[in-house]
Amino acid sequence: MDSLGYTINMSECIDISKLKRNTKIIVETESTVLEITVVGPKSLAVSVHGGLKFIRPTKCKISKEIKRGKSIAFVYQDKGKTEKISTTKVVSASVFSPDNSWSYEAIEKKEQ
Repeated sequence: MDSLGYTINMSECIDISKLKRNTKIIVETESTVLEITVVGPKSLAVSVHGGLKFIRPTKCKISKEIKRGKSIAFVYQDKGKTEKISTTKVVSASVFSPDNSWSYEAIEKKEQ
């Protein structure tokens, strides 16, 4: 419970700043699947790969949290220009340890 009295369901949210470097997150949105690798947890730096925009792994800054039903915002450099892009809503996400020794479904896909 936080200072305002709200309880946060951790199965609905992934806090990037609390993950270790090289942790992988596979995120399914309404329109695509992305592979996100944490590069700098405190600075929210990631490498993202997937979808139509990130054909090759791309270094980005990411919004602090990944939440079910919310979009993910990415900021990255393209040909010297700062670009911003947001995904469609998050449907599910799985987290994989840096050495692949464990994984878990952080945001489970809801049954229709």
